[in-house]
Amino acid sequence: AAAIARRIKDLVGGEGLMEYSDIAILFKTTTSSYLYEKELGDLGIPYRAVKNRGFFSKTEITDLVNLLELVENPHRDIPLAAVLRSPLVRISDDALFWLARYAKKGGEDKPLWDGLRYLESVAELAEAERQKLLKFRKFLEVLRKNKNEWRLSELIQFAMRETNHEAKVLAQPNGR
Repeated sequence: AAAIARRIKDLVGGEGLMEYSDIAILFKTTTSSYLYEKELGDLGIPYRAVKNRGFFSKTEITDLVNLLELVENPHRDIPLAAVLRSPLVRISDDALFWLARYAKKGGEDKPLWDGLRYLESVAELAEAERQKLLKFRKFLEVLRKNKNEWRLSELIQFAMRETNHEAKVLAQPNGR
């Protein structure tokens, strides 16, 4: 906690690279956040503690976590299905059904990814759904190609920009 507080002080005060408002510290649990609050306070760093439980269970965060799981391994069915149905892609239940049906023809152990990989062979898909899936497949290929060169923040920023995710989330009920 002390090292992080000192680094923040250096980034803002010493190096002048950032402002305090540019920085956030996220915790999966808040059990040790008091340590960070103390260190930030001791160094005169302004902070605001938002101890809102459930940050990582929010839909918009889960969508991005699932996407990042696919960047690492696209053969995971649940994250792929979740991303395809999310505001990131927004395919219909019917499209997901046809994609899964095609993929699983080769055996129940075949990944849903096979349906996306051989999308051109899934005859039952509506053209609008096929276009969404083609666009997503190209997008995911770019992320996968660059995953070892881009920082995590760059991957997320690219994903948010390319999918217009923030605007889609804000347009939903309870969007913030």
